[in-house]
Amino acid sequence: MDKWLLQQIVADQREAMTISLSSSTMIERSGLDKCSFLLKNPNILLITGLRRAGKSVFAHLLSRRFRYSFLNFDDERLIAFKTEHFQQLIEIFHELYGETDYYLFDEIQNIPGWELFANRIRLNKRIIVTGSNSNLMSSEMGTHLTGRFDVWQLFPMSFHEFLVYKKHDYTPAEPLSTAKKSSIKVLFDEYLAFGGVFEGYLFGQQRLRTLFASIVTKDILMRHQVRYPHVLEQLGAILLNSFSQKISFKKIAARCDIHSSHTIADYAGYFESAFILFFIRKFSYRLKEQHAALKKVYCADNGLLSAMTMLFSPNKGQFLENLVAIELKRREFLGQGEVFYWDNYRQECDFVVKTGQKISHVYQVCFNFREENSKREINGLCGALDYFNLKHGTILTDDQEKFIEQDSLKISLLPVWKWLLSGEH
Repeated sequence: MDKWLLQQIVADQREAMTISLSSSTMIERSGLDKCSFLLKNPNILLITGLRRAGKSVFAHLLSRRFRYSFLNFDDERLIAFKTEHFQQLIEIFHELYGETDYYLFDEIQNIPGWELFANRIRLNKRIIVTGSNSNLMSSEMGTHLTGRFDVWQLFPMSFHEFLVYKKHDYTPAEPLSTAKKSSIKVLFDEYLAFGGVFEGYLFGQQRLRTLFASIVTKDILMRHQVRYPHVLEQLGAILLNSFSQKISFKKIAARCDIHSSHTIADYAGYFESAFILFFIRKFSYRLKEQHAALKKVYCADNGLLSAMTMLFSPNKGQFLENLVAIELKRREFLGQGEVFYWDNYRQECDFVVKTGQKISHVYQVCFNFREENSKREINGLCGALDYFNLKHGTILTDDQEKFIEQDSLKISLLPVWKWLLSGEH
């Protein structure tokens, strides 16, 4: 690769990032202190997550605590970059930045064999890499870097981060006045509909539709050399429009006119590894049943749902459930328990959280808890409480808060916005 062009790219990217980091809309994301601690080890730090969820900015906010050099490989001018050009890049880093202690590489999975280079230099430099495909990057790193890397998954903005982004002054411990509660609720309604991807607020939903198409092209079709692109496209639409529901790969295969449900399962896994969708399994003490049962599908961001499905108005309850699922997956990554759904084929509970060897929390999500649906919601929750021998469960609502006792069981109704801001079960 031409050295002058590579120099120009590094310089251009440095200037662009300097401008971006001085932006008034920049917010500090949670996890920076944890990642700083992880970097004390001579391990590579992998920051993964949905494209445009803020990985690059997070990595730069983390890196600017140190002296660092960086390159973003998601640049069409780097199409000729090969593994053998890494040494040339290091020389350019030294010329433009001087001696630095940290290297930051954005979307480095675009370069085959990158992990061999990273393994070679990791003892002398701290390395931070970002990537938008969890399975491929983990397998690449696992092959050559076993035990030598740490992973941080960055989700789209949490509701607390969204309040910071909106410059809303909120202190968790303070009592909320009626006016403050109302202002938080207005912002929550916006967050519920449009999610936590910054660019959705900066440029509108068309940008999110473009983002979805870009992820499918770059992180799925090109990387996996998909044999049936039309099936992948159809599957994406089916899964997005089935969010918060149980899905059968066998039925979807028939709907897509393809014989193999394994192909559908593989393609669904591609969407999950690109952080567009995720799946929640049914809880069972029998692992065979747990893996055989239908999974529930959720989208990684409500804004993507709004942009791609156009279903927000009549499906606020499903959007609320999807938001709760995202938060539970965020807490799962942070070690606050593994999330499942539960049913006994007569009753169903939206979410149960397994902490250690036991189910510790059960949640039902109901946008508007009222007489017509109260029996169904309570029966599902109480069924799970009885099954797991628990005495307390929670029904998460749009904006209702009260306490119910039924058959010695205690049920809390709690607004989702308040639960989100508590940060705990």
